[in-house]
Amino acid sequence: MVNKNWTIEEAQAANDAVLLESPERSFADPTLPLSQWAALHNLDNLHTQYIQGNKFALMQAIRECARCDLVMPPWVGSAFRKAFDTIANYKSDNWNEVFGDPIPKGAHLNALKKKRNLKYAVHLEAINILQADVEQAIDAGLFERIAEKFHIGKTQAEEYCRDVEKTTGFFLREARAVSQFYDRLNGQSKPKKRRNPTKL
Repeated sequence: MVNKNWTIEEAQAANDAVLLESPERSFADPTLPLSQWAALHNLDNLHTQYIQGNKFALMQAIRECARCDLVMPPWVGSAFRKAFDTIANYKSDNWNEVFGDPIPKGAHLNALKKKRNLKYAVHLEAINILQADVEQAIDAGLFERIAEKFHIGKTQAEEYCRDVEKTTGFFLREARAVSQFYDRLNGQSKPKKRRNPTKL
């Protein structure tokens, strides 16, 4: 059972144990403990967004539960029933009205596509810099270095990193553990076998 209160190192240890027991599973499997742990953190973030008026956060939460094979949190089930019943009981005839517009007002598709394509690469670059340069602080200088490489603004680079942090739970301050996660995701390393792996 995945515990949201685990540290990222504990989530990785649980992940390693499952992969040692079932080596045929891919490290990118979204139902593994590390992915589920990150999803639980993302669900908290989505709940906050929903409370603040972002109705589309509900659809994102449903997708996250389906992707990671998680039971819907009570707020997701309750909000879905309420929204669906609004349509089923003919109180509205507009799905976007009850579930939120997937494209925020004033947003441009090209900018959204660019952000989606770049944000994980930007976050990974931040991790790589922090791993390679132990003197580098998480500050404006870091984001300036990243911005120069990707030809984006410093503020945009920071925004992309913060967005990935919110959606994955992988914070720059945990650079070493996140770097190991990306390495494994890219097949660069395998979990080391433990003498007595924990069974989940």
